[in-house]
Amino acid sequence: MTERYVDALGVKEHMRIGAERWSGFPQLAELVRDFGCFAQPNGVQLTTLKDTAEACVTRKGDVTLSLGIVVPASKERELDALFALHEAFMRETHVLSGDVANPIMHDDAKAPRLTHFSVNKAFELNDPFDETKGFTGAVQYSIAETYVNANGVEGHFSFKERYPEVFEGVVNFFTDPAYARFADVGGGRVIGAQSSKMDNFASNIIGGVKKALDELLPRRAPHEEFCEDYCPEEW
Repeated sequence: MTERYVDALGVKEHMRIGAERWSGFPQLAELVRDFGCFAQPNGVQLTTLKDTAEACVTRKGDVTLSLGIVVPASKERELDALFALHEAFMRETHVLSGDVANPIMHDDAKAPRLTHFSVNKAFELNDPFDETKGFTGAVQYSIAETYVNANGVEGHFSFKERYPEVFEGVVNFFTDPAYARFADVGGGRVIGAQSSKMDNFASNIIGGVKKALDELLPRRAPHEEFCEDYCPEEW
């Protein structure tokens, strides 16, 4: 689960509103505590594809690439430098879906289309639900990427010979059992997403029909419904 907020106050409000208004909040918190291997409620977005990228264009069904590691503080400088190179690689080779003039003719194997990309960093908390308990001293890094289709993931890895330093560095850290916490390399799909004003994958007519059907036959999952109702994309 990946969420992006304008500032830390938004995260605190999310938690407060969830506890007050969403009946599923206690169950979600319990699941995270019992089965979660990674949580970054205090994280910041370290890198992205564009400085002016529009938020929240991820769609249900998009193909995911998600990785997470926890490293000692002694590795922080090395990883910050690695992800600076990684960001440059992503900006040189990938595109945001909304920037493609002709999606039907686009070749994702050559220029993968993303609906989201970020590398995120946090100082690990002893208790992700209670910052007053302090920090472990370790640093967390996560990669969150969503692609329009599976060809984009294949295209992503086709660049490994052109960018050996980036791929070798990321693979070495994210496959090291001492650091790795979770890894999904194209096997997952987005199952819940905040609705976006932007739709580059269907005509206005199809989009209108979809909106009407969604209103007639709601299909939002409980957590998705809560986020869309109480966490606006814009203020």
